[in-house]
Amino acid sequence: MPIGNLGHQPPPFFRQGVPPAVKLGLCVGLALLMMLGDVRWGITQPLRTVVSVLIYPLQVVALTPIEWIRRGAVFFQSRDSVQREAVLAREKVLTQSAKAQQ
Repeated sequence: MPIGNLGHQPPPFFRQGVPPAVKLGLCVGLALLMMLGDVRWGITQPLRTVVSVLIYPLQVVALTPIEWIRRGAVFFQSRDSVQREAVLAREKVLTQSAKAQQ
């Protein structure tokens, strides 16, 4: 065997291996079996529990900016409502003081 042919790949016709359609069919069949097993017997519940425990810190980090935005919106809404109530209270005090002076 000459040294120049060591890295040479065989032509596609001579390559051996499982065709991609068969690989896809096996994966789809395995996925369907797993879904059926989960629906009938709940076999993936322990796996889902472990994954949810492992992913929880990432969820918290990802949702932190959204929580800050929500809290900021609530703060500004409550601040605006308090300011409106203060203006109404001042107007009420002014009208009552005007009535009291009469």
